[in-house]
Amino acid sequence: MKLLLASILALPLLAQAPSSTESSAAKPAPEEGIPVTSQLVISKCGGCHTKDEKGNMLRISWERATPEGWEEAIKRMVRQQGVALTPAEARSILKYLSTNHGLAPEEAKPVMYYAEKRIQDETNIPSDNVRGSCTYCHAFARPLSWRRSQDDWRLLTNFHVALYPQAQEAFRLGMLAGGFDPSRHHVDPSAPLPVEDAIAYLGKTAPLHTPEWSAWQARMHAPKLAGRWLVTADIPGRGKFYGEMEVEPNAKADDEFTTRVTLRSATDGSVITRSGTSLVYAG
Repeated sequence: MKLLLASILALPLLAQAPSSTESSAAKPAPEEGIPVTSQLVISKCGGCHTKDEKGNMLRISWERATPEGWEEAIKRMVRQQGVALTPAEARSILKYLSTNHGLAPEEAKPVMYYAEKRIQDETNIPSDNVRGSCTYCHAFARPLSWRRSQDDWRLLTNFHVALYPQAQEAFRLGMLAGGFDPSRHHVDPSAPLPVEDAIAYLGKTAPLHTPEWSAWQARMHAPKLAGRWLVTADIPGRGKFYGEMEVEPNAKADDEFTTRVTLRSATDGSVITRSGTSLVYAG
């Protein structure tokens, strides 16, 4: 409750409240959310994320993300809000959200370097205002790993101000933040705040509802990966390897698999064997 109150109190910092003369009819209707049907999610998250008559849960129904994004969010709820979850419950919630509030392959592919912790020069940042608002603390791929309604992007910025004091300066000054002295730079008080440019860009570029997600939902199915696969690998310091991977389905879950890999070095013939488990999210 303290965190929620702080987020509400932070609202005036980012945007001027509408005047009393503004007509409520001029405000666009809220976007349709994604109803939550998992009883586990409802029971564990419903204390704060209230549910409406359409089955939408506050914030959750207006968000989609990669499995890594949802995993991070769940850990934050446990750490900061005291949500009590067993490992099995956490895995079940993660699987549900990643499947029903996930990303289509076309949406996830451009930001996979972030989940895979690969360094990449981000040349897709559209302006200095967006760069200054978003990338002083994290890669631009982090917000682009999510899809949100326009209102939820704004709520996210208010959450940042409540949780991270330095966010207010980045949102207000953009590229002038991060060690620069704003007194030496001219800031037009009538110009939109840099964070407004960021919200507008993310709302347009990473909206909640997309043709890619609609198309993927229509053809989403249990993955058919069982069998024997030829694989190659390039291991730093050891060179090229080639071999075979056997994939067997889990009898209890059609999206979980066990794997056994045998790789042989193309240089010296040495052999590496590995076994493990795999999970496919969202088909």
